[in-house]
Amino acid sequence: MFAVPGRVGDENSEGCNNLIRRNQAALIQSAEDICYLMGWDVESEKNDTKQVELFIDLNKEEEELIGILSSREKLTIDLIAMQAKLTIPKIMQLLLQLELKGLVRALPGNQYAKS
Repeated sequence: MFAVPGRVGDENSEGCNNLIRRNQAALIQSAEDICYLMGWDVESEKNDTKQVELFIDLNKEEEELIGILSSREKLTIDLIAMQAKLTIPKIMQLLLQLELKGLVRALPGNQYAKS
Protein backbone atom coordinates (compact mmCIF):
# COMPACT_ATOMS: atom_id res chain seq x y z
CA MET A 1 0.00 0.00 0.00
CA PHE A 2 1.27 3.48 -0.80
CA ALA A 3 0.44 6.84 0.73
CA VAL A 4 1.34 10.41 -0.17
CA PRO A 5 1.99 12.50 2.96
CA GLY A 6 -0.18 15.52 3.62
CA ARG A 7 0.16 18.66 5.69
CA VAL A 8 0.55 18.13 9.41
CA GLY A 9 -2.62 19.14 11.23
CA ASP A 10 -4.75 19.07 8.08
CA GLU A 11 -7.92 17.06 8.73
CA ASN A 12 -7.92 15.71 5.16
CA SER A 13 -4.35 14.37 5.51
CA GLU A 14 -4.83 12.41 8.73
CA GLY A 15 -5.56 9.08 7.02
CA CYS A 16 -2.44 8.99 4.83
CA ASN A 17 -0.21 10.34 7.59
CA ASN A 18 -1.49 7.71 10.05
CA LEU A 19 -0.89 4.88 7.56
CA ILE A 20 2.68 6.07 7.05
CA ARG A 21 3.24 6.56 10.80
CA ARG A 22 2.07 2.98 11.56
CA ASN A 23 4.17 1.51 8.72
CA GLN A 24 1.06 0.23 6.97
CA ALA A 25 1.84 2.17 3.80
CA ALA A 26 5.04 3.13 2.03
CA LEU A 27 5.85 6.83 1.82
CA ILE A 28 5.61 8.09 -1.76
CA GLN A 29 7.26 11.37 -2.66
CA SER A 30 7.82 10.82 -6.39
CA ALA A 31 7.17 8.46 -9.28
CA GLU A 32 10.65 7.00 -8.73
CA ASP A 33 9.50 5.80 -5.29
CA ILE A 34 6.68 3.80 -6.86
CA CYS A 35 9.01 2.32 -9.50
CA TYR A 36 11.51 1.31 -6.80
CA LEU A 37 8.91 -0.24 -4.49
CA MET A 38 7.23 -2.14 -7.33
CA GLY A 39 10.58 -3.46 -8.58
CA TRP A 40 10.27 -1.67 -11.90
CA ASP A 41 13.83 -0.35 -11.73
CA VAL A 42 14.77 -2.07 -14.98
CA GLU A 43 17.99 -0.16 -15.72
CA SER A 44 19.71 -1.33 -12.54
CA GLU A 45 18.62 -4.94 -13.18
CA LYS A 46 20.22 -4.98 -16.64
CA ASN A 47 23.62 -3.94 -15.28
CA ASP A 48 23.41 -6.10 -12.17
CA THR A 49 24.65 -9.55 -13.06
CA LYS A 50 25.01 -11.92 -10.14
CA GLN A 51 26.47 -15.36 -10.04
CA VAL A 52 23.99 -17.70 -8.45
CA GLU A 53 25.35 -19.97 -5.76
CA LEU A 54 23.99 -23.44 -6.39
CA PHE A 55 24.46 -25.05 -2.99
CA ILE A 56 23.89 -22.71 -0.06
CA ASP A 57 24.47 -23.99 3.45
CA LEU A 58 21.46 -23.34 5.65
CA ASN A 59 20.93 -24.19 9.28
CA LYS A 60 17.72 -25.86 10.48
CA GLU A 61 15.97 -22.57 11.39
CA GLU A 62 16.83 -20.99 8.01
CA GLU A 63 15.50 -24.06 6.19
CA GLU A 64 12.29 -23.82 8.21
CA LEU A 65 11.83 -20.14 7.26
CA ILE A 66 12.41 -20.93 3.58
CA GLY A 67 9.75 -23.62 3.86
CA ILE A 68 7.32 -21.18 5.48
CA LEU A 69 7.99 -18.53 2.81
CA SER A 70 7.54 -21.14 0.06
CA SER A 71 3.95 -21.71 1.18
CA ARG A 72 2.85 -18.18 0.23
CA GLU A 73 3.84 -15.41 -2.15
CA LYS A 74 4.68 -13.04 0.73
CA LEU A 75 4.29 -13.00 4.52
CA THR A 76 4.61 -10.44 7.30
CA ILE A 77 7.18 -10.89 10.06
CA ASP A 78 4.36 -11.53 12.56
CA LEU A 79 2.92 -14.41 10.52
CA ILE A 80 6.37 -15.90 9.97
CA ALA A 81 7.07 -15.74 13.72
CA MET A 82 3.75 -17.40 14.56
CA GLN A 83 4.32 -20.24 12.10
CA ALA A 84 7.97 -20.75 13.08
CA LYS A 85 7.22 -20.35 16.81
CA LEU A 86 10.24 -18.07 17.24
CA THR A 87 10.61 -14.56 18.65
CA ILE A 88 10.46 -11.51 16.39
CA PRO A 89 14.15 -10.59 17.02
CA LYS A 90 15.23 -14.14 16.09
CA ILE A 91 13.05 -14.06 12.95
CA MET A 92 14.54 -10.71 11.93
CA GLN A 93 18.06 -12.08 12.42
CA LEU A 94 17.31 -15.16 10.32
CA LEU A 95 15.59 -13.13 7.60
CA LEU A 96 18.59 -10.80 7.37
CA GLN A 97 20.92 -13.79 7.01
CA LEU A 98 18.70 -15.23 4.28
CA GLU A 99 18.49 -11.85 2.56
CA LEU A 100 22.29 -11.57 2.54
CA LYS A 101 22.46 -15.05 1.00
CA GLY A 102 20.07 -13.88 -1.72
CA LEU A 103 17.27 -16.28 -0.79
CA VAL A 104 14.78 -13.79 0.66
CA ARG A 105 13.80 -10.26 -0.26
CA ALA A 106 12.25 -7.58 1.92
CA LEU A 107 9.04 -5.96 0.71
CA PRO A 108 7.20 -2.84 1.89
CA GLY A 109 5.03 -3.20 4.99
CA ASN A 110 7.38 -5.56 6.90
CA GLN A 111 6.70 -8.34 4.42
CA TYR A 112 9.14 -10.87 3.06
CA ALA A 113 9.13 -13.17 0.05
CA LYS A 114 11.32 -15.94 -1.24
CA SER A 115 13.67 -14.68 -3.99
